[in-house]
Amino acid sequence: MVRILPNLFLVRRERVDTRARLKFGVHGTGVVDILRMDLSQKYLDDLLPPDAAGRVAAAIDLAMDERMVVRQRLWSVFPGRDHILVDRTICPLEADDGQCTMAIGALVRCAATDTAPLGAGAEDPE
Repeated sequence: MVRILPNLFLVRRERVDTRARLKFGVHGTGVVDILRMDLSQKYLDDLLPPDAAGRVAAAIDLAMDERMVVRQRLWSVFPGRDHILVDRTICPLEADDGQCTMAIGALVRCAATDTAPLGAGAEDPE
């Protein structure tokens, strides 16, 4: 397997019925290695319980809405991987028309000696 851009992912905000949903596009093999699941073409809220999906969605929405890079450190919210501390960096991608409905991000596993700030599942205040 070729490992090209292993820790990157794309996510798109789509309108489904009357609500916005986040859908993962392509992502690297490193993301699959960390989470042990393929997120391709899946909606965030179909993958996670509501509270966990909300924490991830809040960071992605903030990046898109405010057109800013967002860093999030938290214990993985994916079932069976909640013992893995990860850093997620999310960069908004603005289209020519000024709309921001996509973001590119990177997910990396933190060193075993790192600890999550503010307790398990909490976001880094940086």
